[in-house]
Amino acid sequence: MKEERVSNWQELLRKLRLYRDEVQANVLFRGQADASWSLSTTLERYDEKRAWFLDHYFMQAEAVRVEIETLTEKKFEIHPDKIAEKFFNFNLMLTFSEAGVPGLPYFSYLRQHGFPSPFLDWSRSMYVAAFFAFHGASQGAKEVSIFALNAKLSATRSKAWPNIVRFGDRNGGHRRHFMQQGEYTLCLQWERAEAMWKIVPHEAALKSGIPDSESFYEIVKFIIPISEKGAALRELDEQNINAYTLFGSEEGLINTMAFRKLGRNGA
Repeated sequence: MKEERVSNWQELLRKLRLYRDEVQANVLFRGQADASWSLSTTLERYDEKRAWFLDHYFMQAEAVRVEIETLTEKKFEIHPDKIAEKFFNFNLMLTFSEAGVPGLPYFSYLRQHGFPSPFLDWSRSMYVAAFFAFHGASQGAKEVSIFALNAKLSATRSKAWPNIVRFGDRNGGHRRHFMQQGEYTLCLQWERAEAMWKIVPHEAALKSGIPDSESFYEIVKFIIPISEKGAALRELDEQNINAYTLFGSEEGLINTMAFRKLGRNGA
């Protein structure tokens, strides 16, 4: 993975725009609140030692659907057989960016509400990614990071190697997904012995051991000092990118008002 350090907010924007324009692809961006964190999913962080297979995860997540529907009075249309068809027919994996996958909005809903997920969330907006990096900056962090994924290169190559699969914007299950211009990726590797897709870290796709791995996947990590938080959040708020517009909740509204009245100088 390539790394680029920048010294200030304006330099970061310039570098991100330059990268986006140079690759001439639909780049995805992800902000992380501590530059020391790896590019990991909430499922990986929830249980670092367990090896998850995709169908096992879907079974566990689907098992709680009826209880969730009953308690929330929501209804989710889900077809596990159709999802399985998409994932277990290798030749169909590349269709995710072109059409919605039946049932995936439910798993997106779970992801948005804190259920550990193998989906890594990105944004098509570098500004949204920057907000998440600075807004949630962890206490004691000296730097935050923004990852840029060259989505044009993220295409399935071989069952033998980890594959980053990109989901199109039709697979969201919550309004936040669209408010944040969100998309998801999933990193999978075929395990021949079990004849199943295994969920693996995204960084595994960059460390596959084959000489031309960079020709398949490119992720650049931009690192910026936390001292730029105030400048970044002030400019983003001027563009109407803040906790309220991205979360659409009362908590987000109050957070935004507090920032504007109490935190603009000290953020």
